[in-house]
Amino acid sequence: MKLNSRWRALFCLVAVFSAAAAGAKDLLIHAGTLIDGISGAPRRQVSILVRDDKILSVEPGFVSAAGADLIDLSTATVMPGFIDCHIHMSALFAATRNAADLLGAADRVGSVQAGRYADLVATAGNPLDDPDQFKHVSFVMKGGMVYRRNGVETIPAPN
Repeated sequence: MKLNSRWRALFCLVAVFSAAAAGAKDLLIHAGTLIDGISGAPRRQVSILVRDDKILSVEPGFVSAAGADLIDLSTATVMPGFIDCHIHMSALFAATRNAADLLGAADRVGSVQAGRYADLVATAGNPLDDPDQFKHVSFVMKGGMVYRRNGVETIPAPN
């Protein structure tokens, strides 16, 4: 049976993208401060393990994970990605957790915990102490892909 060139090209693309996805590395984030969207107070020195687009685990302390690429945010404050970043601190949880509840997505977004999408932002300081920190977001991760690192926008490689 002879395949035409379109089918061969399609099979090649599928093979390339499948190989890239299979070779994706885990990411380990060391967060100096974590506002996780579920605890009453910020947590200090936390490790967040990300696999593909999900948070695999959130552990106390700066742990290591064999084969994972380390993202050092040990001097930063890490939070769930926000649905609306134009918020006041009194609405921090309303903009993440409550909005996720209203959208019927609380089982997937709005907090930093195992099983949730890896949607994270980080600022140099703690926005609970200084809301102006939101003007200087240094790190952005959406679905496990880094879009901003050290204040510089990045373009993720296709999977």
